[in-house]
Amino acid sequence: MVLVSFVLSVFQGIKINAAKLKAECAFSIAENAVLGEYHRELLEMFDLFYVDTSYNLDFPDYHQVEAHLWNYLQENYMDALSSVEITQITMATDNGGTSYRKQISDYMKDKIGISYIEQLTELFEVVSREGILQEDNETKDIWSERWQKTLAQMEEIPSETWEEVDKVCPMKEMVGARNSFVLSQVVSDETDVSKKEISVEDLVSNRKLIAGTGTDKELTLLDKIYFIGYVFEKFSYYQQEETENPLCYEIEYMLGGKSSDYENLSSVAKQILLIRETINLTYLLTDSEKMSLMEEFSYALATLIACPELAPVFQILFISIWSYVESVADVKILFDGGKIPFLKSEETWNTDLDSGLGMNFDEKESEEVQDGMDYKQYLELLLLFSNNEKVTYRSMDLIEMQIRQTEENKNFRMDGCADDFLVNIVFDISMFGSYQIVRKFGFFS
Repeated sequence: MVLVSFVLSVFQGIKINAAKLKAECAFSIAENAVLGEYHRELLEMFDLFYVDTSYNLDFPDYHQVEAHLWNYLQENYMDALSSVEITQITMATDNGGTSYRKQISDYMKDKIGISYIEQLTELFEVVSREGILQEDNETKDIWSERWQKTLAQMEEIPSETWEEVDKVCPMKEMVGARNSFVLSQVVSDETDVSKKEISVEDLVSNRKLIAGTGTDKELTLLDKIYFIGYVFEKFSYYQQEETENPLCYEIEYMLGGKSSDYENLSSVAKQILLIRETINLTYLLTDSEKMSLMEEFSYALATLIACPELAPVFQILFISIWSYVESVADVKILFDGGKIPFLKSEETWNTDLDSGLGMNFDEKESEEVQDGMDYKQYLELLLLFSNNEKVTYRSMDLIEMQIRQTEENKNFRMDGCADDFLVNIVFDISMFGSYQIVRKFGFFS
């Protein structure tokens, strides 16, 4: 009797374990089948693995993933299912698009060279050390306080005094020109600039997003560098336009966030101009010869109008205007496809004081710079110091616009795309009760 009981117990255990193994196999098949329903166009065009929870219907819903998982389990498990529930799900847009950026990092690891990583890391360290750019792409304005104080002093100067100044040097006209930058100052032919426009209201960066349960992953500087490499592989920019896309200047859109190519290009030009103005102003203040020249000219102008006390005000105005004119000339070189050194020297300074006073933005002829930075590298610099969430969501805007141009994807949404699931499945095992599987699965789990 003891031996028979033992043998029966062993057989019962074998049957239970066999049923559990069958359930595990059914789940393995079902999870692979769900992941096999990745969005084809998203992979083909952008090398991203995601399950579109809308399944090409009107609106995303993770319960549809549960339904697909249930169907696959039923087809591969003959006993009854008790429940299938997704308890956690990570959407592409969760946590500012962290999982999306991590997927990009995984994709770019084998494609991006160590020299590119070293180059951007070194650039990040140099700019951080110089304090030129701050978080969220804000340019450090080392001149702001003195400039605002000078403008206040200008307001106190009587109009008749300004009339005397303008007879000799149109100061107010130059100040007005400095404060009203337009794209035509830096592009050779404004008619060649793309006039494409889009509606941004229904895109990731502007609408209320479907939220998943998030992710515990965090982004590093290396992830940002991988993302920049990916951006230049997948998206177009000024000088490298893709005319079939909704926007020609896609990277500029990521930095500007405006609805038209013209506005985005203008926004990026202003951002680069601010960087160059900060750098050029820093150099100008250290160039004793140029500072002495401006001091002499300021005192001469003040003496000519019989107001010597205004000489310091004029000097600050001349410094600001000259650095601005030099910066516009720099940006013009970049937009013409040339390079400029990141830090200026006497040899690489392109304009003279006459150019500054005349607001002449044409740079002097000089030898072509071989080791400077070009327009693409300034875009990389802006992306390095950009707000992660903003540029991430705007890159998703671009993906959505392109995917929606493909067949049967007019309602595609990046916030409906998931790549990570935690499921709770309960199987009914005949005569032995139930068996529960709690498992996490995904493309990069």
